Amino acid sequence: MAGIDISPRVRRTDRALCAASVRVAAREGWGDFTFARVAREAGTSRRPLQDRYAGRSQLAAATWTESVEPVVRGLLVEFLASAGLLQSPLDRERFVAVMDELAHPSPEVQAAVELLIIAQFDHALAGAVGASLGEEISRWCGPRDGELSRVDAARRAYMLSVALGLVLVARRPGVERIDVAHLADVWLRILATPVAPRPLPEVDAPHLRAPVPFATGDAVRDRLLQSMLDEVGERGYDAATVDAVAQRAGSSQGALFARYPTKAALFLDAVRRQSAHALRANEACIAQIAAAHGRGVAEAAMIREFMRPGLHHLRIIALEEFRTGWHDPVIREAIAREHKAFLAECQARNPGFNVAEAHVGYAVGGGTLLLCILCPDAWLLPYDVVTVAWEG
Repeated sequence: MAGIDISPRVRRTDRALCAASVRVAAREGWGDFTFARVAREAGTSRRPLQDRYAGRSQLAAATWTESVEPVVRGLLVEFLASAGLLQSPLDRERFVAVMDELAHPSPEVQAAVELLIIAQFDHALAGAVGASLGEEISRWCGPRDGELSRVDAARRAYMLSVALGLVLVARRPGVERIDVAHLADVWLRILATPVAPRPLPEVDAPHLRAPVPFATGDAVRDRLLQSMLDEVGERGYDAATVDAVAQRAGSSQGALFARYPTKAALFLDAVRRQSAHALRANEACIAQIAAAHGRGVAEAAMIREFMRPGLHHLRIIALEEFRTGWHDPVIREAIAREHKAFLAECQARNPGFNVAEAHVGYAVGGGTLLLCILCPDAWLLPYDVVTVAWEG
């Protein structure tokens, strides 16, 4: 408060608590983001946290506002500015450097993405995100009148998806194959290629709205798997309980534990099966559109479909798959195996298939999910001004 002299000891405690909050959020995630864990990480008691914050939601909002949002916003500003997208001159050297920072994120950037995902389930945190980075990105990327303005907004939005996606996949096996300098040159070439936006075709993608066809041969298991995804889509993985999942499936905890020893095992099986289905269904849908309109238009049409407001539930499941994989090595390795198998299928069908490029596409896909949180209207933008140049 104004006029109160804060002692050096209090300042040291505040700095220690801020740093500890960042480390816990980045390294251990929301499930362990508690007063007790942060205090232990800071080497203090819980009392200073209890004196300052009403609960962990308020601690998370303060961590976002004071410690991590300025860092990630600064990187995103530099990323767009160095690409020449904020009325600033192109600076390739800085563009490469920022892309490398995103591909090898600091704890502050990792914590920012963790909290950004969690904001979907936490009112206090959502308010902090919307009033800061959300406002800024909506200003950069919100749909506007006039073709030139819409093209600029689409390019910014797409490149923000690249930036955020690089952070999302940074802890996934295989991404080390991405050559950041080469990728930077590719993106700068794409951004310099003029493409006029066109009306995108309507997309028939029932797999985005229908329940997953698990078809395990066990009707109870199928219901439990779908219920797990539904609970995570509404409440997040950490808040989803086995009791709620069992009730939603019209079953019991006993039936659940007879099939899965833990909540993590059920979630792992659900996302593994869902991911295997989605990867193949998405690729088939893109191939069908590409046959009539070209690959670039197909990619833009699918981006629009994934970003539509009605698919919030599906996007959250995908983001929770990323997030839980950061903190649970079993989930991370299982999902990585599924993705590797899918890439092997693609290579078998097409010997010229570029695996490193596929990882980039995977990152962009994940980044669009985060962009929807920050700018819900971004789905209205003409992404073909980028995807057509990329595929060309």
